[in-house]
Amino acid sequence: MWELFKVAWDLGVLRDGIRKGQLGWRKLLFAIGFALLEYAIAVPAALLYAKDARYKPLFIAAMALVVVLLIAFFWIAMRWYLQSVTARRAAAAVQTTTDQGDA
Repeated sequence: MWELFKVAWDLGVLRDGIRKGQLGWRKLLFAIGFALLEYAIAVPAALLYAKDARYKPLFIAAMALVVVLLIAFFWIAMRWYLQSVTARRAAAAVQTTTDQGDA
């Protein structure tokens, strides 16, 4: 029951972010793709390691790959964020200049 509440809360937060313009479909699909990729790598390696300890090197390699992908996805997310901040500041500067020119 607690998990259903957490999922409902997460959906509400995502909906709020979309409504405020902080989260678009491109970013949402990017996040879903990242989560699916993480599960596709980590779960099979963990299941193999749980069944047989001989797969420990595979498990460690899979977890290392997951960490590298996490860092790469954070880097891309920060680039998107900085681009949006730069675009908003430029739009605000243009708006301020336009408002001052009309006065």
